[in-house]
Amino acid sequence: MDFETRMLEREQVGEKKGLQQGLKTGALTLVASLKDVGCTSQQILQQLKQKYGNVFYDKQLEEFLKQS
Repeated sequence: MDFETRMLEREQVGEKKGLQQGLKTGALTLVASLKDVGCTSQQILQQLKQKYGNVFYDKQLEEFLKQS
């Protein structure tokens, strides 16, 4: 594997991590907003699964709910 290939792989990993972080921030913002308007934990979790279920596992979404 040459240097350029390794650098490209590192760049791709960095982009993926950045995207994941951005999505996590979005999920946490959604949780906070839904709590502010009085949604129950069950309602919030349902919304998280609808919007972020294709990116995060259920356990991760539950953890986001606990974090907020």
